[in-house]
Amino acid sequence: MTKVLITSGCSFTESKYNSDSPDDRLTKSWAWHLGRYLNDFGYKFVNKAMGSQGNGLISRGILYQITEELKTKSPDDLLVGVMWSGTDRHDYRVQNPEYQDFIMDKVYNGWMENPTGFMPDIDKRWIILNHHWANPDDKGRLNKQADLYYRNFHDNISGYIYSLEHMLRLQYFLKCNNIKYFFTIYQDHVFDPSVISNPEVNYLYNLLDKSHFLPVTSEYTWCVERKIDREHWICPHPHNHPSTTHHYYFTHEVVIPWLENKNYIERAK
Repeated sequence: MTKVLITSGCSFTESKYNSDSPDDRLTKSWAWHLGRYLNDFGYKFVNKAMGSQGNGLISRGILYQITEELKTKSPDDLLVGVMWSGTDRHDYRVQNPEYQDFIMDKVYNGWMENPTGFMPDIDKRWIILNHHWANPDDKGRLNKQADLYYRNFHDNISGYIYSLEHMLRLQYFLKCNNIKYFFTIYQDHVFDPSVISNPEVNYLYNLLDKSHFLPVTSEYTWCVERKIDREHWICPHPHNHPSTTHHYYFTHEVVIPWLENKNYIERAK
């Protein structure tokens, strides 16, 4: 029976690779490299990642995909990997998406859609918001929903609480179903010590099973410290996206050895 690798995250994990793209480094992520590697071990690759989505949609997409796979497969046939995104990203569902105000030209090579969804063949009614969309873009345009939300309803603490609740919900679901999994984060600020120490946040953070996190603070920091191909970052500092070279080494030097040590996958002969 075919096994399944299910992954999700934001643009650090997205894998809609198009070889005709003028800059294909953005889309050959760690998940893409891991899926390609595990293909030789009989794994089907399903990636629910999308650029700019937050941890709410990340967790929902994974939960949905697992429930679908479990209809025909054993928990032993599943492996889940999640690279959690920023705590200042938000999502909400609307009945009439056409009434929302978006900046739609942020789509590149099919890597982001807004409104979006986490189930196939269902009307896309989920709106994603990012904190930087609350500021005018280079053409002076403002996303009204982002401006409203981040001015009136968002603060650092609530963002961390919501994100940790999404992580814990998925953690408990995976453990209850005896599904192999690993977590990591895309950048260090997802677990900023100055916020994690807040009592409203800290008790949730302490409930995370750290033994299921990869042994890095984040992929971003690992890539910086590893000093691989530094001139090929996708964007100028500090908004760097790893190149396919970064993702390749992160997969083969961090992810795969961790999976092998856990006996989650076979060692290459």
